[in-house]
Amino acid sequence: PRSRPRARARAARLATCLAIAGAMAPAPAGALFHFAHIAEVNARGGNDPTNQYVEIVMESSGQNLVANSVLSAWDCAGNFLGDLLVVPGNVISGDNRRWIMATKNPVGGITRDFEIPSAGIPLACGQVCWGAPGSLPPTDPNSWSRSNLSNFVDCVAYGPYTGATRVGSR
Repeated sequence: PRSRPRARARAARLATCLAIAGAMAPAPAGALFHFAHIAEVNARGGNDPTNQYVEIVMESSGQNLVANSVLSAWDCAGNFLGDLLVVPGNVISGDNRRWIMATKNPVGGITRDFEIPSAGIPLACGQVCWGAPGSLPPTDPNSWSRSNLSNFVDCVAYGPYTGATRVGSR
């Protein structure tokens, strides 16, 4: 008869300890660059097809580990054209901070964070995708397939584009 109250007390102490331990356990880390999206694609800034840029918005702080992420392009029918840029470095963190990948001649006083070596964004229609697979900082861009659109963070299709796009893209 006396062992029941002791057993209940031990069970209650154990439950309390487990609850405290659970509360102190580290929460899973969010992705280090996935809470971001393509905000704007401009294939012909100032009506000049050599003035091209893509703007990314980080939706929260801590989304700045973008080195080795990839910006790629597709034609109107959804055929992969190639990589426009392998991002060479990281950016400054910040909630709703914007950063830009642009050709040498961005229009309107835009300051680029990274230079796209040559204009490659299709003019009439197409798709641009940015990102890398996984939630850790991007690794070797040659280690993953561009044909799997889920490997990108975001894609933007424009014009009469008829190809596949990433599920959940804006």
